[in-house]
Amino acid sequence: VQTSRPCGRWVVGVFQGRLIRSGALLCSGVHIGADSIIGHNTIIRARANIGTKSVISHLVCLERDANIGNNVRISALTHITGNCFVGDNVQIGARVVTINDNEMRWRAGEILRAPKVLSGARIGSGVTLLGHVTIGENAFIGAGSVVTRNIPEGTLAYGNPAYVQGDRPMGEWLAGASRQLYQSKEEI
Repeated sequence: VQTSRPCGRWVVGVFQGRLIRSGALLCSGVHIGADSIIGHNTIIRARANIGTKSVISHLVCLERDANIGNNVRISALTHITGNCFVGDNVQIGARVVTINDNEMRWRAGEILRAPKVLSGARIGSGVTLLGHVTIGENAFIGAGSVVTRNIPEGTLAYGNPAYVQGDRPMGEWLAGASRQLYQSKEEI
C-alpha cells in the first residue's frame, strides 16, 4: 500500500495482503510491504517505509521517514523517531523509545541523527536508544536499558547506561523460532 493523501484514519480491513486495524493513522507517502500488519491506533507519519511480513503492534508511533525492514516485530506503545533505520528480522519490545537528538531543544536547523538497529537485533521492553547510536547485527539489548553508545554485533548489553556484558545467548534466541518452524513443518 502506498498512500498519497494527507494524514487520515483508515478503516479496518485487508488491502492487497496488508491488514490495517481500526484507528490507524497513515500519512502521505507511507509504504507498507506485502503481508504486513498495522495495529489499532498506530500512527505512521509521512514517507515512513515498512517492509514485507512486518508486524507493527497497537499504539505505536513511526515518525517521518522511518525505515523498517522485512520480518520486523515492533511491540505496543513504542516510538520510532524520524529517520530511524530498523533492519530485517529485528524484534523491538513494548514501550521502547528512540531519540534523534541528545539535547533538549526544538529544531535548531541541524540534521538530527536517529539510531540504527541492524538486522537480527533484539531490543527488550522499556529500552531507550539515544540519537546517533548503532545497535549491531544480532545484538541483544536487555529490558529497561538506556543505550548511549554503539553496541557491537553479536553482543549482549544492558544497564543504565548500557554496557556490553558478553556475547548474545545464541541457543535461547533460536529456541522459539525453531519450535515455530518445526510446528509448521509438522502441519504440512
